[in-house]
Amino acid sequence: MAKTRCPQCGAMNDADTAKCRLCGYDLTGVVQEILPQKGARTATKSRSGLSGAFGIGILAVLLLGTVAVIMGAPGSETVTGALRSLPFVQPASDDGWQRFTDEEGGFSAELPGTATQTSDSFALVEGGETTVWTGRVADEIELTITYGALEPAFVEAEPSEVLRVNAVADAWVASLGGRERTRDERTVYGQRGLDLSLADLQLDGERANGRTIVWDDGDEFWSVTVVTTRSGADSQFDRVLRSLSFN
Repeated sequence: MAKTRCPQCGAMNDADTAKCRLCGYDLTGVVQEILPQKGARTATKSRSGLSGAFGIGILAVLLLGTVAVIMGAPGSETVTGALRSLPFVQPASDDGWQRFTDEEGGFSAELPGTATQTSDSFALVEGGETTVWTGRVADEIELTITYGALEPAFVEAEPSEVLRVNAVADAWVASLGGRERTRDERTVYGQRGLDLSLADLQLDGERANGRTIVWDDGDEFWSVTVVTTRSGADSQFDRVLRSLSFN
């Protein structure tokens, strides 16, 4: 079966597709790839199979983990990270999303397309600059993961976890340049966090809405943010948040 791989985001498209289904890239002239037919067999070396009890145990773990993620059970982010760490549970390779690792930040995550690393100003972190990882879906959705070490003076001045995370959220919304619509408390990777919906943002000069989750562990500030010119970006936002795996 012939498929065309998008050279910009990596997504697989039908051979007769003019533009990439994920990022909108013009596929005219892009060389097609021949994929194996369903049911095609390849020669492999025989290897000992899993014992019956072990195999059943693995299947049970996968089933319980999947149910926990779907139902949004507490700790489902941890379950998702554990499942993704298994060598035989890999993210789809043809949907344009790629996993990257930030050794300095001590984490890995998924973003659409090719993740790019930059820095941005934020007054509450040391040096006044955060590390930012960005991925985009066409021109409509921008997803970012942002982190940085909090200024020790700020942490000392705000010893209360509740007051500190609210102060961080206030400053973060101001730095994004938008208007806060809602604010809800949420536990994020074992830390107290805030889930905020935003309006009056800008994306490539167009008016946009957004959502951001902010949390800190007393030493570092973290945020996952989506800015979009259309509705219905929550699934992409949740995918980024759940894909985070800390070393």
